[in-house]
Amino acid sequence: MRRPLQRCLLVAWLAGAAGCVDTSSRCHTPATWKPCPGAAAEPGAGGTPPTIVLLSLPTCAYLETPSAAGMLHVTDPEADAQVVKASFYAGGRVNEAELQLDDAHRSAADWSGGLSIGAPDAMANGGERTFDVRIKVADRAGNQSAPMCNTFSLIR
Repeated sequence: MRRPLQRCLLVAWLAGAAGCVDTSSRCHTPATWKPCPGAAAEPGAGGTPPTIVLLSLPTCAYLETPSAAGMLHVTDPEADAQVVKASFYAGGRVNEAELQLDDAHRSAADWSGGLSIGAPDAMANGGERTFDVRIKVADRAGNQSAPMCNTFSLIR
């Protein structure tokens, strides 16, 4: 289900921009996310699932500006990776969003570009919180990459 852009958790970040800076916390520095334990790529109607080569995002953001920017690099043998899916959990799933991958960042079987995650007002208004986040990429045939996981905290 697609949500209006203003409610999405995931926003394409196509231009270089500085993220928030907090000299007392390293969570604002992009970190390499790891594959979710025990999770695997999921087959679709045919072809090979895409692979997330690199997902580098900060693991926190300030409540006042609840987003964090980093990089995503995806490879897909059929060159049809098209959607990034992000799911936020706090116990159960709190929210999820989808974002189309812009063809301007595609080169043959690879897609590489900026990516930003953030919490909509309803999540940010809950005060300081930590979410478990799963990010994966799906292609046109419904194949899905193995998800990448990390925590994402909203802090003061």
